[in-house]
This record gives sequence, structure tokens and C-alpha cells, in this order.
Amino acid sequence: MESNRDRSLPLARRSCPLSRALAIALTLLCCALAGAQEAPAAADIASDVAQVVERYGAGDLATCWAGARALETLGDGAVAEIQKLLDASPARTRLMAIKALVALGANEDEPAGGSGTGATSVESRLREIAGDANGKVEDRGAALGLLAGLPSEEIDAFLRKLLEGDAYYVPELRIAAAAALSRNSRTAARDALTPLLATEDPATAAAAALALAELGSFEPEVRRLLQRLKDEPSEQGRRARLLLENDHLLRQIEQDMARGTASSEPEMHKTIEGLRRDLEKSSREVVELRKRLQDPTDLPPLLESLLSQIKSYYVEPEKLDEKELLVEAAKGMVASLDPFSMFMDVADTKRFAEDMSGEYAGIGAQVGLDGDTGYLLIVRPVYKGPAHRAGLRSNDKVTEVEGISTKGKQVDEITKILKGAAGSKIRFKVLRRGWTEEREFLIARETIHLPPVESDVLPGGIGYARVHRFGDDTMEDFSDALDKFDERQIQGLIIDLRDNPGGYLRDAVNMVDEFVDDDPRPIVRQAGNSEAAPSEEHLPKKGMRRNYPIVVLVNRGSASASEIVAGALQDYGRATIVGQRTFGKGSVQRLYDMPREIADFLGGETKLRLTVQYYYLPSGRSIHAKRDLDRSIVEENGVKQEGGVIPDLDVEQDDVPPHRVSALEELLRVDAFGKYLDLYSEKHAEDFKKIAAVGDGGKTEAYPDFDKFFGPLNTSHATADDIRRQLRGEIRLRIEDQLGEMYPCDYGEDLQLQHAIVALLGRIDRAPAEIPEYAAFAEKIGAAPPAREKKGL
Repeated sequence: MESNRDRSLPLARRSCPLSRALAIALTLLCCALAGAQEAPAAADIASDVAQVVERYGAGDLATCWAGARALETLGDGAVAEIQKLLDASPARTRLMAIKALVALGANEDEPAGGSGTGATSVESRLREIAGDANGKVEDRGAALGLLAGLPSEEIDAFLRKLLEGDAYYVPELRIAAAAALSRNSRTAARDALTPLLATEDPATAAAAALALAELGSFEPEVRRLLQRLKDEPSEQGRRARLLLENDHLLRQIEQDMARGTASSEPEMHKTIEGLRRDLEKSSREVVELRKRLQDPTDLPPLLESLLSQIKSYYVEPEKLDEKELLVEAAKGMVASLDPFSMFMDVADTKRFAEDMSGEYAGIGAQVGLDGDTGYLLIVRPVYKGPAHRAGLRSNDKVTEVEGISTKGKQVDEITKILKGAAGSKIRFKVLRRGWTEEREFLIARETIHLPPVESDVLPGGIGYARVHRFGDDTMEDFSDALDKFDERQIQGLIIDLRDNPGGYLRDAVNMVDEFVDDDPRPIVRQAGNSEAAPSEEHLPKKGMRRNYPIVVLVNRGSASASEIVAGALQDYGRATIVGQRTFGKGSVQRLYDMPREIADFLGGETKLRLTVQYYYLPSGRSIHAKRDLDRSIVEENGVKQEGGVIPDLDVEQDDVPPHRVSALEELLRVDAFGKYLDLYSEKHAEDFKKIAAVGDGGKTEAYPDFDKFFGPLNTSHATADDIRRQLRGEIRLRIEDQLGEMYPCDYGEDLQLQHAIVALLGRIDRAPAEIPEYAAFAEKIGAAPPAREKKGL
């Protein structure tokens, strides 16, 4: 289940997967251990430097810093070759060389050829990169960061001039230049940074506040921004906390010094010395954080070693995408915790948002693969959506999309093409049974909204609400349905939660709260072991609805929030549960936003979905099943730890088993059902509409010439009842296409729903056989079970 409380959580730090430096370093180390005493030949050093440039020179900044570390491992003997790179044209290669030279302490040496001092060459190259108005902002910022470590009057003059030019209008450069200038002129740096506190971009304002705080400027707006940042579980948040601690310690030292006369001199010195130690420790942590943020390429040794060896030895190196490898490593790390925690990459996050909102941009159709032809199949258009309005119907075969054949393609591959920006148009070809050739359609994509709740009033005054998910607008739609039921004065309510995977906890709580009066037992209690996710209880208030009987339908696909609704209403004695044992997901997952650096690195928003708590129903029970990482139920002492909500009335759905489905395949292959409907639909249109809506009583006699038509075609000996059910399903689909709307339910064929209706009518002492629409199945099912005792109302 997803809690709707989003917070940030850092991954470890923003990291780039480049780690070739490790391979080079290990190679050199092995040579040394093997006893290679002679200095490497100049040709070998030149080759090593060239190899590093080839591997690291064309990547991003993180790649560049990894290359710098690789150059550092070559040692002092490579300085002359590294200095030659200062004349290289790509800025990244020059930055790589400069960082390596600074680390080797060679930025003040005479370069090869005597063309000038190393310091002059390094500084001039950095000024060239930082001052290049056409250069990349991140390259210019990196050059400014390196200049900060080479203070001189010439550099200060350059930085001041830069802040008067285009850098003033680029926040990232302005902050980097001011930070570099602060080494010698804090006043000028503060003057450059302070206006950024008022910017509308929160990230820029936060970066400026952090930079000003590091200069010792804690004006009210800086402090306000740091206070907002400090609770953010990210590198920026930690940095803000440390800076605030620094400021607090400094002020405490000043106060203790001012109060020095009130304490003995030894005690005062002891206190101040302790505070100074704390301040030094905190300051070191700030410095370390800044280093990590400036050079965020370090990876844990295990991951670094694995990446290095994969890149060195994998048989198909052209297939390697280092960013994807890192994402998969993150996914594997989180997935190892439990079956429900996951790192959601950009695609996962987008898909989750669509699932929760029920909205996506596309043509509006449920699609699959046609088993006979391999083409994309329109299973059902979204009624009133663009595909349905354009004339697409159920069972149409899409042969081409944007000139690309769909034959043999995976559904996911085609749906990526079908989805797109709202308003954009897509062209495809369609083949329909009865057409002699394909027809072309041009459809404008729209934002498609899939309703979370479908409802109707069934015969006998029974309200029926099918809840598909607990998402953004579920409770709004559910409340609207209940209001309409109140207007119709329903006698009872069926809430259908079958195959509902869950969603937001708040909606499950609010749904139960509609029907339960004040009670000391919480609807649900969440409990975990983390201070970041403290235990919570959600107590019921006065129920909003009349005290009519309720039946909740569940099955093995009902999970999480669905189980809270079913289990809580069962515990309060407010509902009878009908169907199958539910999935058994009694844990709470919370979504944490990943830091901005991760979004920049991966090209979009990502989230961490983490299990933080377990939940407990009003009776105190947990319905959480114990599963392994494959989601298989675990056995303990020979007993399966299934969990879940156990229904009051256990009813297996009367589905056609696989061996009988295969017997129908021959009839489907020869299009027997379509041909039958073509032959009889027009003449028996009204009869077929009634069969679609109410049912056929389970009798083949409801269909004209049933035995005469299907007998000769039934070569695989499908049962007459299976043929009847398949035919009725085809009729319903065709009628829905004509009406442009789906039937909310099928009480004529749905065995679990039939039992729910009988159980509900039993609660109001009404015989199902008295209602004509239910008479056909009432006799088959029998009398309703006794009414469940009401508790906690």
C-alpha cells in the first residue's frame, strides 16, 4: 500500500558508474608487487595517458573526475605527458588533466618545453574554460571550483570580472564564482549571492543559502532556508544541519565567553575547549561533504570492482550502458529487502503516477495480441474515448502503427508508440472481420481518464460499487456513488474489491469511516521500528451513511488497502465478506522522492518505495502473509503462512478450466461466434440485449438454433455450457460497443456476485426468488447464510 506522504531520501550519494581508474590502479599495483623495479618507459607512460583519455575524455563530469583519478595513479613520472593535455581542445580533457596535476602537486612545475610555469598554464586554462560564454555551464562551474583551490590576485580579478559579466545571470555560475572568490573577498561573494535568496527557484535559493552559510553569513533568510532544508534526508539536508550546528556552537562559545565572570576560569576554559572541539569536528564534516558534492564519483569498493571487471571482460561490451547497470544495481539492492520495496526508475515512476491518477495520454483502448494472426488486438476501446469515437471496436486487429507492422511485436513495444503527448496524432491501419481490406485511421491522442469506481443499482434495491484502485480520486467517486444510492433509498450495498491491488492508505480509512460509528478500536494501526515512521492510529468517527447491510466481495487479487477495508468492516461486524482469501499484504510502503542530483543523472523523477511499517486491523490482527522474494508463501512447521482476510462465505469463481478453454479454441479459430451473431443479431436484437444485461438462465435454449449451428462446428467437443458462456460474452461485448459503455457487473454469470446478492438479501429477510432477475440462479445457490451479528456500531 502506498502512503501519500512523500519525502526525500538520498540514494547514498549521486554517483556515476565510471570506475576504470580502479582497473588501471590495480594493474600498476600488481606490477609493483611482482617486482618491477625499473621506471616505466616514456612510450609506456604516453600510451597509458592516451588510454585514459580515450576511455574517459568524452564522458560527463563524473567520468572526467574518474579519469583524473586514473591519471593520478600513473604517478609523478606521467606529469610531463599529462601537462601536454592542457592544450587539448575538449574542455573535459583539460579539466581531467588539471585536476590530476593539482592532486600530484605539479601545478607549479615547469611544463615540458619550457613554455611557461605549470601554475600559469593551469590557471590560464581554467580561466579559459570558466570564461567561455559558449561553454557548458557544468564545465565552467567545475573550472571555477578548481580555481578556488589556486588563490591569487589575478584569479580574484578574473572572478570579479566574471561576476560582472554573463555569470551574474546564470545562478549555477554565480554561486560557483562567488564561492571561489570568497577565499579572499567574502564581502564581494556575499554581495553576489544574497540576491539569489529571493529567486523563485527553490533549488537556486537553497544553494545560495548554503554557500552564504559557509561564508559565515547567517542572516534571517539564510537561516529560514537552512531550517527548511535541515529535515530533508539528503546531502543538502545534512549540510544544512551541520552548518546550523556550527552556528549554534559559535554563538554558544560567544555566550560562554561573555558569561566568563560567572564561572571559574578553569571551568570556562574547559567548556570553551569542548565547544571548540565540537565545532572543529562539525566543520570537518562540512568540508568533507563539500568535497563529496564537488567530486561525487566514488562508489563502494564492491560496486566499483564489479563495474570495472564487467567493462573489462564482458563478451559484448557494446551492450553495456553504465547508467542502466547502476539503476539495476539500485533495484536489486532495494528488492533484496522484501517483495514490496523497490527503487522506481523514471519509467516506473511515470507508470505509477498514471496508475494512481488513472490518467494517461493515448488513443484510449485496452490492447492485447491476437493469438491467430500475431497482430495487435483491440480488446475493448475506452468508451467515449478517441479510439471509440473514431470507430474502433472490440476485436479489431491493428496491423500497422505509424507504418510499422504490429505482427510479432510485444504489446509493450506497441503501446509505447500508441501513448504520446495529448493532441498529437497517430496513424494506423485496422482490419475487422467482414472487411475485405485494411482501413486507415488517424486519431488525435487525448488524456484518458479511467474511473476508479463503477456503480449501479441492481434489482431489489441493491447498490453495487466496483472499486478498481485506491488512487487520487477514488473517495470522491465512491462518495458520489453513495450519494446517488442514498437518493435511490437502496436496501443494501455490495462493495466489489476483487482484483483491487490497493493504493493510498487514507482512502481505505475514509471508506471504512463512511460506515462505522465512534469506536475505541482504530480502523487500522500502523507500527514499525523507525523513528522516521512512528506508529499511527486511525480512529473511526461517526459514520456518514445509513445502517444498511453491506457485503464486500474479495478474491486473491484483493491486496493492501482493499484488505484494510474488507478486514476492518469484518472486525467491526459491519459487513459480510464473500469470495476468496485475500492476498495478504499487511505492510505499508512509503514513497520517498530521490534528490535532484539523481533526477539530473537519470533524466527524470525517480522514487524509493520502502516498506516502513506493518498494519493491524481493529481486532489487533495482522493479515500479512510471509513470502520469499519471489512472493511465494513461506511454510513454517509445515503450515503455510498465508495471512489475508478470510471470507465469511468462501466461494470459488466458476471459471472455465484450461483444458476446457482449449476445447473452445477451434470454434474461436473458425470465428464461429462472430458468424453466429452476424446471422442472428439483427432478427433477435432485443432478446440479445436482455441476455447481455440480465443473463440467459444458464440455458442454451435462450439462443435460436444453438445446437443446429454449433453442433457441426464443435469438432473438439467443447461442452454446451462453455459454448453458451462464450457466446453470451461475445454478445455482451458487441452490445457494449453499440451502447458505448460497459456493464458495471454481470450478475447473470458471476457466481461470486450471485452469492453476494443472496447473502445480502438474506440480511434483509428477502427471498431472491421473488426478484425475477435473480430467480434463475437463486434456486441453484440455495438459501442465504444467516445474518452476521453486528458489532461495534
